[in-house]
Amino acid sequence: MRFLLALVALALPLAAPARAQVAAESAVVIVLDDVGWQDIVVAQTFTFDLLSVFGRRFNRAYTTSVCSPSRYQMIYGRYPHRDFIGDGLVANASDPNDVGVPARSISIGSVLSAQGFSTAMFGKWHLNNRASGVVEEAPRVRGFQTWRKGIVGNLINGEDHYNWTSINDGVQVTETEYSTTVIGQSFLNWWSNTEGRKLAYVSFAAAHEPHNAAPANLLPPGYVIADSDRARFVSQVVALDTAIAQMACCIDFSKTLLIVVADNGTPGDVVPPFQLSPGYKLTQFDGGTNVPFWALGAGVVPAVGGGTDALIQTCDLPATLLEVLGVDAPAGFEDSISFAAELTNTGPPIHARQMAFVQRFGPNGGEVPGLLYDDWALIRADGPKVLVNAGSAEKAFDVVPGSLVANEWADLAGTAMGAQWIADALSARSALLGPNWPY
Repeated sequence: MRFLLALVALALPLAAPARAQVAAESAVVIVLDDVGWQDIVVAQTFTFDLLSVFGRRFNRAYTTSVCSPSRYQMIYGRYPHRDFIGDGLVANASDPNDVGVPARSISIGSVLSAQGFSTAMFGKWHLNNRASGVVEEAPRVRGFQTWRKGIVGNLINGEDHYNWTSINDGVQVTETEYSTTVIGQSFLNWWSNTEGRKLAYVSFAAAHEPHNAAPANLLPPGYVIADSDRARFVSQVVALDTAIAQMACCIDFSKTLLIVVADNGTPGDVVPPFQLSPGYKLTQFDGGTNVPFWALGAGVVPAVGGGTDALIQTCDLPATLLEVLGVDAPAGFEDSISFAAELTNTGPPIHARQMAFVQRFGPNGGEVPGLLYDDWALIRADGPKVLVNAGSAEKAFDVVPGSLVANEWADLAGTAMGAQWIADALSARSALLGPNWPY
């Protein structure tokens, strides 16, 4: 019954007439870990389906193909190369060249905290290691007033989603309940008991490995989990769907903007049985970088006909949140471009961003004379995509708008058109990396 009421809570506020523009008092950002579009399509979900119907689904939302640089974009509104965060951080290590985001950087949490908002981070951080200071306090010294059920990086040292250590404003607690349940409940408690304007980042640890089966109370009645990592992984996606519905119970969508986004695509060890992309997590193909993304509430107008094809990138979140919340953007967030106008658009897609740039490189830190790998892709709003993956030659694709999967099986690099796309992309990449890029 509670689950059904949560679905109603999602849908009812959207019957009100649409506003000329989205304006919110508060915002919730929910981050899914390692969940791709194909996982959403094949899983037995209801809330994600409602988000697509009653909210606005962004078919062309891009991010980095791995966790840390992707989360950096969402919170700091910058391309990850600016702080040399090119791959996943080893959060419990002490490498002085792999410290992660510096405390001086301006986060969406620090800006809104300064404007009188209550700000909270829940769940996974994965943006610092121990050489950066007291990692158990990392979000709180970077702008968020509270960090609950926190996870420094990934679950390690034998931990799993039923046996893990959380951080609660600096205090460590051993958890024995499923991580999605614990993180979601912590958000519910804080949101329901916090007055005034507020921002919550809810960063789930699922469906990242280890691939534990989700608990029955977060799955539909009679749900059967086969004995495979892929089946257990999908059960975690279904559990996330239920948890988000439960969270919706306490959100007033008439004045709150909800964003749901994944940090990267499907992991390579649990790829879908029907592979619609040549590559997934850690690659620059769409299976790794084109992620689920929805917006709902506060006047968001549902996109007709299967979502919007407006090109956005996860680094656009801070600028969009600030505009929707009516807060002037300070210096910083230099790569963040607001897509607020698209949230109420009923015409052709508004491409505030003309190109998206995604990159995975290593090692992190910018202190070594050369990189071990530097994979990247540049996606243009009008369709072309140029990709370099695992040291391969440049590839060129014609991305067909309106599809959740790019046409990445037909490399056009050998054609005159493809060669021109590659030349343009190389020039654009050089300009984006700028003179401070040492490689």
